[in-house]
Amino acid sequence: MVDDSLWGELSLEIQEKPPVAYLKEQANKISSLTKNILRGQVVIYGEFSFDLELVAPALNNYTYTILRMYSSLNMYPLEINAYGIGNYKCENEDQFVDAIRAILSSPKVHGVITSLVAQSKAIKS
Repeated sequence: MVDDSLWGELSLEIQEKPPVAYLKEQANKISSLTKNILRGQVVIYGEFSFDLELVAPALNNYTYTILRMYSSLNMYPLEINAYGIGNYKCENEDQFVDAIRAILSSPKVHGVITSLVAQSKAIKS
C-alpha cells in the first residue's frame, strides 16, 4: 500500500483570473456606481456559462440580462453574446477585458442603466 501522494506537486495558485471573476467584480461595481439603486448579479446559466444581469429592486426586482458568457474548463477561448449589441469571441484575457469594457460602456447598456435608475427613483419618490 502506498501512503505517499501520487498526485505529484500540485500548484493551486491561480495563473490567470477566471473570466467569471471579472463579471462578479463588475456586478459588484454597478451597485456603488448607482448608489445601490441597481445591483448586478452573475447567474450560472449552464456548465461554464454565466449571465451578467442588472437588477432594479424598486421595480419588483426587474432583471435585465446584459450578456451571456460561454467558456470552458480551459477558460479561453470563450464567447460572449451581448444582447442587442453583438457577439464576441475572445482568445485570451486581454481580448475578454476589451470586450467586456466595450459592452458595459456601450450606449445600449448605458441607456438601460439610465432608464432603470430614473424609473426606480420615480417609484421611490
